[in-house]
Amino acid sequence: PPQISTITPPERAIVGEAYTYFLEAQDFDSNNVTFTLTEGPSGMTIQSNSIHWVPDSSQVGPQTVKIIASDHVGGYDSLLFDLLALDAQSSEGYVQFDRPIYEGEADISYVDLSDPD
Repeated sequence: PPQISTITPPERAIVGEAYTYFLEAQDFDSNNVTFTLTEGPSGMTIQSNSIHWVPDSSQVGPQTVKIIASDHVGGYDSLLFDLLALDAQSSEGYVQFDRPIYEGEADISYVDLSDPD
């Protein structure tokens, strides 16, 4: 079966700017590999072995992307990752934590924010 061998996907996309991510997979049986986007934001496409997307302002926030690499004999591998769409023109910000934060849980986190203006 194919094995996706790509590097870590870029974690951020900017509204109005092209997001591109190149995919690679190896099939140790030398079968041809096809990539399919099974989950992703509206407008995201796969062309050959690359993901293309230009987020718009309605898509700001976290997006989940799932890619399947398959061969013609039923073998497959999948890649699931989260992508954060940001609006460079907005003052709204996002904070990502390394672990889930649950309602009612006591947690102290320090966030360093700056405004270049």
